[in-house]
This record gives sequence, C-alpha cells and structure tokens, in this order.
Amino acid sequence: MAALTLAPFPTCPMRLLLRTPCPGCGVTRACELAARGGWRASLHLHPLALVSAALVAVSVPFVARDMLRKDVLGPLPRPLGLAWHVLVGLLIALWIARFFGYFGGPVPV
Repeated sequence: MAALTLAPFPTCPMRLLLRTPCPGCGVTRACELAARGGWRASLHLHPLALVSAALVAVSVPFVARDMLRKDVLGPLPRPLGLAWHVLVGLLIALWIARFFGYFGGPVPV
C-alpha cells in the first residue's frame, strides 16, 4: 500500500479515467501535511482527512485480529461500523459540496 502512495503517477481509478477527484482524493496528502505540522493546510486540502486516519487507526487492530485468527474478516464492532458508514456519507457530502465551490472547491488532481 505504501508503494501506491509513493508512486510517481496517479493511482486512483477515478482520477485516471475521469480526470476528476474522488471523495477520498487529498486524504493522503492532507495527512502528510498534518504529520509535518501543516494543520491549516491539511484542513484546507481535506477537512475529513484526520477523521479518516483516526478511524483507520482504530479499525486496524480488529482487522489484524481477524486476519490472524482466520482467513475471513469478520464484521467490525457495531459502533465502529456505524462510524464508517457516517464517514463515507460525510465524504460523499463533502465531495458534492466541493463541486459547488464550497470548502475551497474540488481537490486538485
């Protein structure tokens, strides 16, 4: 996965085929900015990036546990699954809002 984020070319299928950002475009770049101390730039690039990263971090132990115990991933705990559903809804709502010029407009691809 890290190799994909370091690739010298775009790896997002939507970005490659449609030349338009997907709902998650900019999340990785925004997390990198925040890690370097650029909080304001991170929030400007993608306001939900840090929420997404936090949710991934909380989910990793559950996924790792299932991968170690069996070949099939089990469902996440109910509150965590609900949080993922809410996040996806917010990502899509933000994506649509940006096409109408809100939150700085679409993320540059």
